[in-house]
Amino acid sequence: MKQVLITLLLIGWSIGMTAQEYTLPLDPATHKVSYADIGEAAGATKKALFEKAKKWILTKNTATNPYSVTFENEADGSVAGKGSFMLPGDRRKYIVQFAINLAVKDGKYKYSLTDFIVQYKTEAGSSGGGYGYWGHSSYHEAETLEYSLETFYPSRLDSRKPSIKWYEEINKKSFGEIDKTMQSIVGSLKEAMSANKDW
Repeated sequence: MKQVLITLLLIGWSIGMTAQEYTLPLDPATHKVSYADIGEAAGATKKALFEKAKKWILTKNTATNPYSVTFENEADGSVAGKGSFMLPGDRRKYIVQFAINLAVKDGKYKYSLTDFIVQYKTEAGSSGGGYGYWGHSSYHEAETLEYSLETFYPSRLDSRKPSIKWYEEINKKSFGEIDKTMQSIVGSLKEAMSANKDW
């Protein structure tokens, strides 16, 4: 009996460890990957935090990793935008895009970085086929393939991944890179919104 209990505990532990390999923060309401929190900025006015929120998005914008403000309402203290970063794989690179939602009031700000999309752009080109007289070639346009990050989450990964062309490299290593990058992005946001940091 004791050996059976030990075996069951080991199986449960190994399953738990496997599930944790891909763990990213999930919003309990939407079940989407989400980096969200409320930050303190003692002494900062709503107007000042609103300007800092917008400036953070615009300052993060580069040709390689585009960021943009898609909505702003100073009266409500809300700013929405989009961000992105490159995700390297062993053979190809992916783009990860996400939505930015910021809300501010005197001395506080709230952020949510969610709605993650993994994108891959195929190359255009020609391919040959046939034999002898019947030989021919065809041209195919470049495609932009997009999937929500949750498509690759552990419970779906093994059953769905083989049918998703070009995405073989979205794995444990990829999820680790995504989390590392997002922790850095969140850190830069918190630093920018700090009441002690004058932009």
